[in-house]
Amino acid sequence: PDYSAAYILLKFNNKYNRNKDPLIGHGMTFTLGKGTEIICACIQSMFPLIKGLSFGEIVSDPLSFNNKLSCDPQLRWIGPEKGVIHLANAAFNNAIFDLWSWCYNKPLWKFLADMDVDELVNKCVDFKYLLDVLNPDQIKQELKQNQTTKDKRINDLNANGYPLYTTAAGWLGYTDEKVRFLCKKYLKQGFRAFKMKTGRNRDDDIRRARIIREEIGYDLPLMMDSNQVWDVKTAISWMTDLSPFKPYFIEEPTSPDDILGHAAIAKALNKI
Repeated sequence: PDYSAAYILLKFNNKYNRNKDPLIGHGMTFTLGKGTEIICACIQSMFPLIKGLSFGEIVSDPLSFNNKLSCDPQLRWIGPEKGVIHLANAAFNNAIFDLWSWCYNKPLWKFLADMDVDELVNKCVDFKYLLDVLNPDQIKQELKQNQTTKDKRINDLNANGYPLYTTAAGWLGYTDEKVRFLCKKYLKQGFRAFKMKTGRNRDDDIRRARIIREEIGYDLPLMMDSNQVWDVKTAISWMTDLSPFKPYFIEEPTSPDDILGHAAIAKALNKI
């Protein structure tokens, strides 16, 4: 893929001192190359919805800001909250949280980790499509219970970093030699988790999975991602054939809207 991104600079004038430089939030949302111009057009269409809002107004109620963008009565028609609408909205939200954490002189992950649990859950999570399975009060309780170990986990992150994976060796269409070369390259760089794309050709997926396992062994996680191309029965059958290579998980095996389908896939594959 030829990655590209829509990148925005969201500027807020300093109302107390017009001579000072504006506050700027940096936001981006990526594509695989094609379609970025469509997302950029959507960003331009969304901007009038929030033009004139102060930064203080936005961070006092970030969910309202999000809904101004994703739930506009007309733009929602081409969403809702999915596809281009979702991706364009992400650029704005990323810009706000980038600037918000910058104001506290913290990286975003630390800013969120330090945020009061009630504020985090109440202000930053939209539960409207989740309430049938998630209880906000229960989430708050669990997060508060974990506060006792938070400092230890933060110290571990600062000391050891956060584990990363790479898909660089796992794209479709690579020759055997290229897959082997890239596995060796990223192992030397310190990567200890790999992901491969699946779903175009079953025999090719088996071949590439075998090569990757030959190079990285079976102690490291190998994740798989089909980018929603299968129906439920095909996902179960295909992943059963790939099960000898001990996949850590299968990402997007079918349509993200097919909740019952995901449940059926998980139930079938958990038996393997």
